[in-house]
Amino acid sequence: MKPSCTAGAWCARLVLTAPLLSFTAQAALLGRLPETPGGNDYQAYYDTALDITWIADANLAANQTFGASGVAADGRMDWNTAGNWIAAMNNAAYLGFSDWRLPSVGPLDGSGDPANMSNVFTTNASTPVGYAPTTTDGSDGGWRDPNGNPVSEMGHMYYVNLANRGYCPPEGSDGNPQTCDDAPQPDWGLLNSGPFAGLVAGGYWTGVEYTMDTTRAWSFGFSDGGQGTTDKAALLRVWAVRDGDVVVPLPASAWLFFGGLAGLVGLGRSGKRVRLERWQRE
Repeated sequence: MKPSCTAGAWCARLVLTAPLLSFTAQAALLGRLPETPGGNDYQAYYDTALDITWIADANLAANQTFGASGVAADGRMDWNTAGNWIAAMNNAAYLGFSDWRLPSVGPLDGSGDPANMSNVFTTNASTPVGYAPTTTDGSDGGWRDPNGNPVSEMGHMYYVNLANRGYCPPEGSDGNPQTCDDAPQPDWGLLNSGPFAGLVAGGYWTGVEYTMDTTRAWSFGFSDGGQGTTDKAALLRVWAVRDGDVVVPLPASAWLFFGGLAGLVGLGRSGKRVRLERWQRE
């Protein structure tokens, strides 16, 4: 069963949940909780690979503060405020749920212990800091543990679900993945935002504190695909997720992203390298 889509676009097709289970090598986002019964104005999307649900508005805080203070008009906030905003969101039982959280990131060894997360920069996802490869068939791309399981939820969204490219080529400069001194790879950046509203090319908080320096927390840059740590006082955006799926009517609408076929929009970019610190200091 082959997808019907053209290069430079992401594929959308209507499928039922059961047939979708056969697409084991491909990442899928399933539309959930339509505002209009039976409609496709979804308020959330279920990620079948990560078994989590993303809210459809990736910058919801710009429109809804839930009474939390310290949220800027554009939706940015510091890390402590991000935790307060999530708590207020849960107190309000947004979309009927009270278990929303910030996205997670973990060590590459699969231990789940943030203390095992190296701060060495690489361009090939061999360490948590830096950049990662883009998926080729949905079963690779982003940061993964030795068993191939994704360990960065936002990295998985950027590099796999949306098949965007990072600023630095995975092989690095002159074949050294610890350097990124040459020109960026073609078509880097947030060229594909999928079905999500409000997804901004900027920095987003995770819920994971940096254990080597507790004044910092892990963050992800949707501007260029970079992952690293940021001072907790910086103003970044928040994209809420929750574990598991939500109850939905059938048929469900599935947004399938086939990394090998869904090439990025052919918009070349050039210029100076976007350093991680640029979005980390937003």
